[in-house]
Amino acid sequence: SAEIMPVVWMLRRVASRMLQRPACGCQAPVLPSRFLGTSPQQIPADANFHSTSFSEADQPRVLITGGLGQLGVGLASFLRKRFGKDNVILSDIRKPPEHVFLS
Repeated sequence: SAEIMPVVWMLRRVASRMLQRPACGCQAPVLPSRFLGTSPQQIPADANFHSTSFSEADQPRVLITGGLGQLGVGLASFLRKRFGKDNVILSDIRKPPEHVFLS
């Protein structure tokens, strides 16, 4: 559906950036593992991430479940820079390391 397209575009962009990092193991790869959801009321169906800018009041809220998996922490960091730290929620059944919890 149209609401999913901005999310798919964003995941492709993050995945592309992650694949460009060194394969030496210097930095662990990170991307979302299970689900990335945004409320359809907050992003119009015809929204285009290339041209849409959100005001402080109508920033989308993003929930990343399974967020401590391979992709979640890096994606959360990327999305927090874009939408603000209070609009991106990372959840998992595991307790996060302290540096992740404090971010």
